[in-house]
Amino acid sequence: MMMIILIIALRDDLHTVHKFKVIYGEIFKPAPLWNLQWPAILGAMGLGFCLSLLFFMDQNIAGAMVNSPDNRYKTY
Repeated sequence: MMMIILIIALRDDLHTVHKFKVIYGEIFKPAPLWNLQWPAILGAMGLGFCLSLLFFMDQNIAGAMVNSPDNRYKTY
């Protein structure tokens, strides 16, 4: 069994190593936000505000549930 592992390991070492293709230049381009119309900008601001309000309310509800008297740690 050990001999088979050594043969496979040595055989794999003899193969040539393939290199990754390198792409020079610009790969990612930022979105052209300056081309957006004003209703799209207002819509994005409205959705962002609603999402931040959701996070704020979620934190307050979770904090109120954890700090309720029913969930207090009691030592005996």
